[in-house]
Amino acid sequence: MQVHGLRLETEGAIARIVFDRPDRANAIHPDWALAILQFLRKAEYDPAIRCVLISAQGKHFQAGGDLAFDKSLSRVETLAYTQDAMVAWNRMLIAIHDLAKPIVAAVQGGTVGASVALVAACDMVVVADDAFFIVAQSKIGASLDGLPSYFLPRKVGLAKAMEWCLLGERVPALEAVRAGLVNRVVPRGELEDAAMIWCHRLAEGATTAIGLSKRLLNRSLGSNIHAQSAAEMEAYAAVVATDDWKEGIQAFMEKRPAQFVGH
Repeated sequence: MQVHGLRLETEGAIARIVFDRPDRANAIHPDWALAILQFLRKAEYDPAIRCVLISAQGKHFQAGGDLAFDKSLSRVETLAYTQDAMVAWNRMLIAIHDLAKPIVAAVQGGTVGASVALVAACDMVVVADDAFFIVAQSKIGASLDGLPSYFLPRKVGLAKAMEWCLLGERVPALEAVRAGLVNRVVPRGELEDAAMIWCHRLAEGATTAIGLSKRLLNRSLGSNIHAQSAAEMEAYAAVVATDDWKEGIQAFMEKRPAQFVGH
């Protein structure tokens, strides 16, 4: 399926979200968020889908919000337009955060503005060595939008998030990996292969257990040790009922690789 340069497709057990609007540096089209949200809902309930990959075509990953909207709108109309876009975007990021399946991002070139939060929302991120990030809202006189205020402090810490968001400076790939925003930097020509290696490994894993572990990790920063202890025990009780848990134990005892089916 294609929506204004957004490709939503599946390849075996991997669902793919591909930004394919390179003539505008993949600037966010207002219809994308709802389309991605609906696609993720289908991926959530489709047992054949076991991993999601987010990538982009062209020189850059994503240039943030498309500022080429109708400048003839009144201030009230502009506010309504931007708020509707923010609600849709934030719902999409919450779905990425909550999805009970792993999400990998492959990032090249520039990632700007709200798109930095999209990268931060993903579970694992591999970037090309030409990648860079700019939380650019301060450069245009805007406050933060698109949830960088939620995701960046959790990924890189409050001090580094303050620096990036208030100064709006360019953050190169190596600094991003050192800060914890991304996991790995690879040469540009190896980006697709590196991302697919992770996707295939995750898609061949115990999907239910991976989803529960993702949820535990995401909730841990807002939890205390007692609540986290109870949550881990509850999740493990659910895992024990899966075929994959039985297969994992059996494979360990037989000293062979486990063949997980995803449930």
